[in-house]
Amino acid sequence: FDDTHGRATNYMIDLPAGATGVISGNIFVQGKNKENWSAFIAVAAEDILNSSAGLNIHSNKAGFAKGVQRKTWFVADWGSDPLRIANNSLAPGLTRYHKR
Repeated sequence: FDDTHGRATNYMIDLPAGATGVISGNIFVQGKNKENWSAFIAVAAEDILNSSAGLNIHSNKAGFAKGVQRKTWFVADWGSDPLRIANNSLAPGLTRYHKR
């Protein structure tokens, strides 16, 4: 997911009503011109219609485009289910998890 040249883009991965599955083996590059740069992966930001129990987010690499310096979260979670977040390589300025 290379968002270096994106314009007014949102989350890299948006699971607006919750979801289960695996997010693994990805490279995320967040660009400068984001509409919402507060998280790379958003879980249940709009509603909780699906369980996110067991959502497995592992072995990803996340960082920023050249010249972008900010503090943000790799995963922002509005739900209440336990997520598995492990073995991700995060650039300086990125925090692993934020409960909202």
